[in-house]
Amino acid sequence: MALLLGFLTAVLFGIGDFLAGQVTRRMPTLAVIFYAQLAGTIMMIPIVLLTTDTYSTDALIWGGLSGAALAAGFLFYFRALANGKMGVSASICGIMSAIMPVTAGLLFGERPGVLIFAGLVVLTLAIVLISKQDENDDTAASAKVMLEAATAGFLLGLFFVLIYVPPAGEAMWTVLFTMAGALFLTAAVMIVQKTSLQLTVRAGVLVSIMGIFQTLAAVLYIIGVNMGLLSVIGLAGSMSPLFTLLCARLIIQEKLSGWQMTGFLMALAGACLLVLGS
Repeated sequence: MALLLGFLTAVLFGIGDFLAGQVTRRMPTLAVIFYAQLAGTIMMIPIVLLTTDTYSTDALIWGGLSGAALAAGFLFYFRALANGKMGVSASICGIMSAIMPVTAGLLFGERPGVLIFAGLVVLTLAIVLISKQDENDDTAASAKVMLEAATAGFLLGLFFVLIYVPPAGEAMWTVLFTMAGALFLTAAVMIVQKTSLQLTVRAGVLVSIMGIFQTLAAVLYIIGVNMGLLSVIGLAGSMSPLFTLLCARLIIQEKLSGWQMTGFLMALAGACLLVLGS
């Protein structure tokens, strides 16, 4: 069950990231993040009021820190998605975001079984292959875009770790403080940079859907990671580039290279190993 929640996390984040890549081509990145986190914060308020009674300073502090990492990660990531080839940017981000929870889980003393460990290795290699570019690809990502994607991956991986720290009983409060922290940080930066909040109806709908999907992803992730291993659920959750890439292929017909297709098949094999080992 925990592993399923990890993969559902990846699906929702992946679809949300695809929507973000589309919207940020038409409006400021900060505005996209602001409205998405606003939608997520509003969504979480009734959830926490219906499911939990109280919270500690741990949920407030760690949730706020994870929100800051999330907002900063989204800022770099959405810029990379908007300015470069979506599949490549998403995959580079996925590699970096996978490293953080796996490393943290191992440092916390987690020791996955043989099949699960093999699945972790295969999934990591899959993300590497998905990010590989053909030599003749004239849409290859620039060094700046690749750096933005890598920085985003580090920050989003940090989010996966920080949101895991508070007690499991305060999980929903932690998600609320994460979304609110990301919202307030983004708002502060927007005020300093005097970013426009202008929003079309179509963009508003897409951004709202994006925010809801990303918040649901955070909820599923924190439930899953409190049921299973951080190193396993964190990696499963960081597989969102697969679904961003799939959306890009199916919806905007972005071409997949042979390496990317191989990586996609390897990801399926890695997922099977995780299921068999869990």
